[in-house]
Amino acid sequence: MKKLLFILMVGSLFAQDIDTSGMSEVEKQMLFKQNDKSILLTYLLSINIPTAGHAWNGDWVRGFKPNVLPVGFLVSLGVAGYIEETYSFYNTKANIVQVIAVLTGISSIASWYLMQIQDAVYLAKTHNASLYKQIYGRDYPIQPKKSVVQKMIDKKEAKKSKPE
Repeated sequence: MKKLLFILMVGSLFAQDIDTSGMSEVEKQMLFKQNDKSILLTYLLSINIPTAGHAWNGDWVRGFKPNVLPVGFLVSLGVAGYIEETYSFYNTKANIVQVIAVLTGISSIASWYLMQIQDAVYLAKTHNASLYKQIYGRDYPIQPKKSVVQKMIDKKEAKKSKPE
């Protein structure tokens, strides 16, 4: 029994290709449903805890990577704090600039948050499309649209591979 368990565990580590030639349609559907990533669960995880949707999809680092937008938030808060310390509280121009800096920071965090949600859902859809192709041998009926984050990654990789 221990040998069989060991063989199954080691075999599952290297079982990347799925042989579905002898399976019926019902068995293929069951296999797909057992291994697909729930879009709804990914969405709910991403909304409640930033980067949790990425963790559910097995790519937590992608969701955690520092982004320009949260850095913009921190810079705008620093500007707002500097204005408050430097200028008098009664200076209306300083207050307006401070409010604009805080609103810029909040909008940058909100943009980053929405992009993370969209990217986590994109990763789940991509996983499902890849799984569908492995099981059925044809493309998924609805191909996932690239997320903003994926487009940025593709653009960055294209610049790296571009010969100069």
